[in-house]
Amino acid sequence: MNETLALIGIARKANMLLYGDKLVKSIKAKSIKLVLITNDASQRSKKHLISQCEYYGVTYLIVDDGKSLSQAIGKENIKVIGITDEGIADKILKIKRNEVY
Repeated sequence: MNETLALIGIARKANMLLYGDKLVKSIKAKSIKLVLITNDASQRSKKHLISQCEYYGVTYLIVDDGKSLSQAIGKENIKVIGITDEGIADKILKIKRNEVY
């Protein structure tokens, strides 16, 4: 997860990261390349965001650690973020695939 958090920090500094109300609008506009949803997000939020991502064809991942995600972007209580940069999104997906296998 450390590599992933470093990439998320880079995305934040480069203004390639969204959360909150802007995130849902960007999913609908298909300008988000990857959505990260933490395990500790509410079931209602997870269900809504997953259905939005699936409907609009946006890739998403469920990640374990909401606290680390919040720290990586310098905000408190962040449960969902969206990455707008395709390169960073692809790198995070590669890292996550390697963690699974």
